[in-house]
Amino acid sequence: MAIDYPQFKITGLDMADMFPTTIRPENVKFELHNILNGLPYPDQTFDYVHMRLLITGLRTEEWPIVIAEIHRVLKPGGLVQLVESDFTEETNVQIVETFNKEFHQAMLDIGQDPWIGPKLGSLLTQTDFDVLESNERYLDYSLPLNPVAKEMLTNWKSAMLSIKPLLAHRFGTSTDMYNSIVDRYIEGITQAGWKVKIWALCGQKKI
Repeated sequence: MAIDYPQFKITGLDMADMFPTTIRPENVKFELHNILNGLPYPDQTFDYVHMRLLITGLRTEEWPIVIAEIHRVLKPGGLVQLVESDFTEETNVQIVETFNKEFHQAMLDIGQDPWIGPKLGSLLTQTDFDVLESNERYLDYSLPLNPVAKEMLTNWKSAMLSIKPLLAHRFGTSTDMYNSIVDRYIEGITQAGWKVKIWALCGQKKI
């Protein structure tokens, strides 16, 4: 986006240092911060805020708080775009179904919502946004994988490996064996042609 729109200043925010190091346009800056501590910007700072894939990062009661912070830092008439996944599509592959079931339960146990996607519109309107657009699309993991699906599946595998302490005990296995379970899970996803629903919404702050 920074390359396509060099006339705009763009700020990237994350609590983990995962920012690109090889390509960094002059109109971009990256900052480390936990959004749950509030956004470190004055009121009405930004014209546009994009937030995505925090389904495993926020607890149910934290979503309204975060969206309220986005509302605060947006200028009147500013736009917010939310993009989240919905990992609820069933398959006929046992390892996929078993893993997803345990994953969903692990989320619920720590207060997260595996089904936040269809609730995003309500969260926006409750925070005084006008919902301008809402789209639901599927990311198809059928073989052969297209470039987007391949990249997303790689990211998904990394995410599942990163929560090893949360999930390994649910399979009655050691953390070492958990890696092989994730490998089988990823293989099962492509075998099943699993489809993941992507929710994308655009809201506007009232003028």
